[in-house]
Amino acid sequence: MSPAAGKPSGRIVAELGRPETPEETATREAERSRTYRAAKTFPNLVWALIFSLIAMLAIVLVVPRSNQPIERNVNVAELAQQSQVITDVPLIAPSVPAEWKANAAEARQGTDGVLEWSAGYIVPGPNGEAAEFVGFSEGIQANPTWTLERTGQRQPTGEIDHAGLHWQEYDYTDLPEKEAGNSRYALSTERDGTTFVVYGSHSPERVKELASAVADALKAPAE
Repeated sequence: MSPAAGKPSGRIVAELGRPETPEETATREAERSRTYRAAKTFPNLVWALIFSLIAMLAIVLVVPRSNQPIERNVNVAELAQQSQVITDVPLIAPSVPAEWKANAAEARQGTDGVLEWSAGYIVPGPNGEAAEFVGFSEGIQANPTWTLERTGQRQPTGEIDHAGLHWQEYDYTDLPEKEAGNSRYALSTERDGTTFVVYGSHSPERVKELASAVADALKAPAE
């Protein structure tokens, strides 16, 4: 008989007083592996978070930044000419002061079926900072609901004659700026089935200045 003859095989389990079965060995090894992986998961998550923060900090330090808001200056007249193919109604391009920057201009058709051409301008303050926003919307065959939406869901507060046109006036300058939004003061008029709304975030003077430019564009002969 060899020296190993008669000796039990497998690991002796003290609690059982006998060698563990193959199934018990497999269960023990699986549990040890699970415990090891669980112990490694949390440190790995911590290190991943640290590396992510380091990478984010590096991007913040490397990428140049400016305290000034990003400003675009789109060519309203050019975009109006390009969009003219969708309608026979002239799309206006008001002549505004050179320092005004047009940050948006587009033609779109809403769910109500109204074809709209609009543009918005950033008006600089004394130090060149963005101080006010003014804009206009031209609604072809517009309905009262369209006009209501463009004037901030507000009712007219009066009527005025300005730049040779008669306008509905929406004077909500008594509201706080955040509440009033971009239609703190607005004017609307209608001509040949097309409604024009001019609006602004701050002063009536700037809105009336744009309204004068809109009126001039309407009086100009079609090219």
